[in-house]
Amino acid sequence: MSAPSSEEQHDLKKTRVVFVKWMKPPLGWFKLNTDGSSIQQRKVAGGGGVLRDGFGNWVVGFSIGFDFRSSVFAELSALRGGLIIAKSLGIKKIVVELDAKVVVSLITNSSKTKKSINSTVMDCKNLLQGFEEYIIQHTYREGNRVADVLAKMGSYQVDKFLIHHHYAPPNPETSFFFALDNMNVVTARGLKS
Repeated sequence: MSAPSSEEQHDLKKTRVVFVKWMKPPLGWFKLNTDGSSIQQRKVAGGGGVLRDGFGNWVVGFSIGFDFRSSVFAELSALRGGLIIAKSLGIKKIVVELDAKVVVSLITNSSKTKKSINSTVMDCKNLLQGFEEYIIQHTYREGNRVADVLAKMGSYQVDKFLIHHHYAPPNPETSFFFALDNMNVVTARGLKS
C-alpha cells in the first residue's frame, strides 16, 4: 500500500468530519422526521416519515407513493403528510427534521417559490402555524435514516398512503435504524470544507 499522493493529502485536509446522531426532542414535544425518495427511471416518487415522542418511542410512521415530479416535491409532500398526521393526533409542540436543506429554506424563508411547488410549500407553512410551538431544522442523512427507509418504501407503493401504527417499525431495516437511533449511535460524516 502506497502513501497518499500530495493531491490526496490536500483533499484530506479539505475534509472535516462531523458526528451525527438522532436526538430525542424535549419532553412534552414530539419529533417528526421526514424524507422524500424518487426513482426517475420508473417515474415514481415516495415519501415517508416517523413521529416519535420525547422518550424516542415510535408513535406513528407513514409511507406514501406518488408520480415523480421532482425531488423537492417529494420532500415537501412527505413533510406535508407528516404534519397532517401530527395535527390529527393533537400534537401541540413539534420538532421537524429533514435532510433536504432546500426544503428547510423554503419553509423558513419568505422568498418566492416555483409555481409547481408553491401550493405545497404554503400547505406546509400553514400546517406549521397550527402548532403551539414548532422548530424546523436540517439534519444529515445519517440522522434521518428511519425516514429514509420509509420514503423508499413509499416509492414502491404508487398512489397509496400507508400509516404504520404498529408502535414499532414496520420491517427489519426500519427496526434496525430505529434501534441505532435509540442507542444514541453516532455516525461520522466527512464534509468538504
